[in-house]
Amino acid sequence: MHTKDIKFISCLILLFQISACGLIPERPGSWTHPTNVQATIKADHYQCAAESAKLYPKKMGYVSAENGHWEDARNATTECKYSEYTNKTLCTHTPATNRTWVASDTVEGDVNSKDRVKKYIECMTAKDAAYKCIKDNEVVHGSWCTQYTE
Repeated sequence: MHTKDIKFISCLILLFQISACGLIPERPGSWTHPTNVQATIKADHYQCAAESAKLYPKKMGYVSAENGHWEDARNATTECKYSEYTNKTLCTHTPATNRTWVASDTVEGDVNSKDRVKKYIECMTAKDAAYKCIKDNEVVHGSWCTQYTE
């Protein structure tokens, strides 16, 4: 095999390895407790999940795809250009703007999902304040622990 072929194949392998990283699913967090055994944590999880699902069942509708944002105000501008062909100057004036709120895009989704997750986390921590959601050996927000993992 030629050196050029080896370099090409090496680049392809590297490219496949890098692109495959995006295929690895995000690992959820898991609930921990200093004294409760996994059976207790699992029972509490399923009870809280059922309770929050009953209060906030899946309901399709339109939800925000992202948060809205403020667009900064702009000063007035005037841009002029001289044309050698017509011997005239044309000016374009853009008026000043005020700071404005830009609403987020909406998509079809579960309108109750945020409330369901919030209720689930409240339920778990109400059962015992010692519950902690752990992901990659760090305490994280309870929303990472909505799926039960041992």
